[in-house]
Amino acid sequence: MSGSSNSESDLIALASSVAQTHYNAPSVSCRLHDEQGEFSKTYIVELEDQLRTIVQFRDTPLDLSLYDVAYGVADFGFPTFSKHIYIMNYIDGEMWTSALGAWPGAWEDDAAIAGQLGRALSHCIVGPDSSEVVESYIIPRLQSVLHENIPPDRPELRKSVEQLIAIAPKLKKLPLSLSHVDLNATNVGKTSVNWSSLPNHERDRCLLRSVDHHN
Repeated sequence: MSGSSNSESDLIALASSVAQTHYNAPSVSCRLHDEQGEFSKTYIVELEDQLRTIVQFRDTPLDLSLYDVAYGVADFGFPTFSKHIYIMNYIDGEMWTSALGAWPGAWEDDAAIAGQLGRALSHCIVGPDSSEVVESYIIPRLQSVLHENIPPDRPELRKSVEQLIAIAPKLKKLPLSLSHVDLNATNVGKTSVNWSSLPNHERDRCLLRSVDHHN
């Protein structure tokens, strides 16, 4: 993990051991994933039965209570090994690096992926009332950004945050849903699964399991 005294060989050995214990199968190889998060270390472990799995060590502990809620809503949660380690099946694919109109048809591609992601996340709604979260987290967080994080020479940024605070109460009209804390293009994976061959709930499961892959 970043800032850790553990050697790379120690972490590789630990990742292999975690995967072997979780799947009750011997591991045959372990390597760093090509994409790494800022506060974690991610490995790909291949097991004897050719199953590939992701083992991630995190600097900060996972809030396991959120996973309990996720399991209760839909079968999309990641198998959690401990507060600082999680493990999941490897999903082949690539990062969704949004094209933002860079070539003909790019907007349509982005819109299609965003639509799939929206449908998948709709399964994670945990309640009709989001008022408490808006009042206790969203508005206070915006206020802290306004008072602590905006340079004096950025009046336009201050105005934008003030506008967000003003309209934030309207979020109470939306249902409360579980989601990735930093949902952006680099945290969404495009799998190599043949989407047309899968029923909708299986498409959603693959997409949701890709969401947290790179953090």
